[in-house]
Amino acid sequence: MEVGSNKTLIGADSNATIRGGININGGSNIIIRNLNVQGGGQGSSPADTIAARNAHHLWFDHLNLWDASDGLLDLTRGVDYMTVSWVKFWYTNSSHSHRLASLVGGGSTHGDTDSGKLNATYHHNWFADLVDQRGPRMLFGKGHVYNSYYNSPGNAYAIGTGSYASVLVENNYFKDIRDPHRFQDSNPTYITARGNVYDNTSGRRDTGAQGSGVTPFTNPPYSYSLDAANDVPGIVTACAGPRLSGTPLPPTTAPPTTAPPTTAPPTTAPPTTAPPTTPPTTTAPPTTGACSASYQTVSSWPGGFQGEVVVRAGSTAINGWTVRWTLGSGQTISQLWNGSLSTSGSSVTVRNVDYNGTLPAGGTATFGFLGSGSPSSPSLTCSSP
Repeated sequence: MEVGSNKTLIGADSNATIRGGININGGSNIIIRNLNVQGGGQGSSPADTIAARNAHHLWFDHLNLWDASDGLLDLTRGVDYMTVSWVKFWYTNSSHSHRLASLVGGGSTHGDTDSGKLNATYHHNWFADLVDQRGPRMLFGKGHVYNSYYNSPGNAYAIGTGSYASVLVENNYFKDIRDPHRFQDSNPTYITARGNVYDNTSGRRDTGAQGSGVTPFTNPPYSYSLDAANDVPGIVTACAGPRLSGTPLPPTTAPPTTAPPTTAPPTTAPPTTAPPTTPPTTTAPPTTGACSASYQTVSSWPGGFQGEVVVRAGSTAINGWTVRWTLGSGQTISQLWNGSLSTSGSSVTVRNVDYNGTLPAGGTATFGFLGSGSPSSPSLTCSSP
């Protein structure tokens, strides 16, 4: 399946499945969400379950990827500004010799296309059964890998860096694996690791500089919320992969406030891989009551930003939710998905849509939006119904 610019490909429910592969060759502003994608296994074609080349501003979110012939998610040939979130990577055949998760950059000889690009964020991903390596393997660009869960006993390595890449490895949980993070080739590279948990791991945990000329990547400039590393296994195994269930998504003729966006942030956006120099802007009200809501800025650029809100049911199931907050000075919302939006002056109200209003105890739903102005840290309230 070929996907072009300014497209959102989203599964209607948690059973939506593509068998074969997805290919992105050129283009920008592309979102792939809420899908199961099964490769053909060893020796099959296409080689990669999802492949992207010569493209930028890509978001891969809540996917279940398994059994590629080569790589489950390979991002090469000058790709840039990528986010990979809440994705489960795994294999079913232990005799398959090429059980690879995700490659960022095709090789150390690709500097002509890759230098200054390959900027990527990986967060809340699950590198699970039989994944041998590349979680991810990064070259040339800046990478931020945080709050991901690595549990694939018998692997070769988890995160590999080389060829002028600089990577921040933060608050991940590594369990029963070899080489949680290591230098992958002989070229200069840099790894900063902080806040991680190493549970029964062995082998290398390379940090600092290999060679010279690569700047440490420690303070990227977007806002993000860090979960405690000890909480990552429970959070990620419960929430990675497709999450929509029950009623299919609204038809394409639905009002724009109830459908996912067909465009991603402007191509003038700064890299989505730069972490902040100030504490995270995520805010979460108390979890007492029927529901709670937490906010994070997932991307920002001059004059705009993309926000995401997670709604969580309390100790009992809920049937419907409403989230309210007040916009900051100069902020407006231009597009919202997975919710129904209404505004009055600076007051914002978002209600569930049909397919995500019923949540079990502790269950979650997510909605997102594009805003103008500068991102801030809103104080959210959540009520049910």
